[in-house]
Amino acid sequence: MSTSVRAPRRWPLALLALPAFVAVWAGWVELGEMTGFGVVRPLPGIVDHLVINTAVTLPIGVEAYAAYAMSAWLTTTRAVSAGTRRYAKWSALGSLALGAGGQVAYHLMRAAGYTVAPWWITAVVACIPVGMVGMAAGLMHMLRRDAAGALAGTTTAPAAAPATAPGDRLDNRLATAPGDRSATASATASGDRSATASATAPGDRSATASATAPQPVGNRSRKRPRKRPASTRERARLIIAERPDITGSQLGRELGVSASRGRALLRDIRREATAADVIPMRAAR
Repeated sequence: MSTSVRAPRRWPLALLALPAFVAVWAGWVELGEMTGFGVVRPLPGIVDHLVINTAVTLPIGVEAYAAYAMSAWLTTTRAVSAGTRRYAKWSALGSLALGAGGQVAYHLMRAAGYTVAPWWITAVVACIPVGMVGMAAGLMHMLRRDAAGALAGTTTAPAAAPATAPGDRLDNRLATAPGDRSATASATASGDRSATASATAPGDRSATASATAPQPVGNRSRKRPRKRPASTRERARLIIAERPDITGSQLGRELGVSASRGRALLRDIRREATAADVIPMRAAR
């Protein structure tokens, strides 16, 4: 039996929103006329017969912005940042509260027989269109910024290399200088053999055994002919050996990788070189 998930139907929302739209529209238009909004000619001398009732701008601005901000707040896309969601949330709630306050003011004044709203209500209502334009423009710019950032991250993600990839960590464990490890092992082994020889043989033979004990082969390993590098890290070691003062960005260009990758390789190889210089000194002690 197939279990398909259906999206919720939207017609119940339209059924519920229609009466609310009529009531809210009528309340805002009447409140606008009480506060000085009314019929005007926006283009006198140009289009004289064009007449607009500016009271209709109030329900369009307040309620439409509330719906727009709620869609940005509750969207499931990851392209919208947390800051944008926070701004959309509080501006949507503020618009809904402002719309509710406008409806309450209108019905109270209508029930009390007011034909003209008090001055402070007129001042608040007159500022509503300007505030809606500012909040809507700010939210749109924030959404466009988030969309551009998400697009840039998607297009540049394959080119960016992690600072320490799993293969690099494996190289860090396996690429400790072989000559240095052999030198440490040889020094330890030679010290043990010389101590055994001096304990079981006469003094002259112990001196001869100590003198003829195997020596560290670190120098000989460094004299071996270099093999052809089989990885980016080996190539980086050769370049750093030839140019000790190279920067991470230059190393990245030489290897054909990103600058961050070059800096990471330079840092790791110099750290390995420092550790390799310290280990033989401790073994010699």
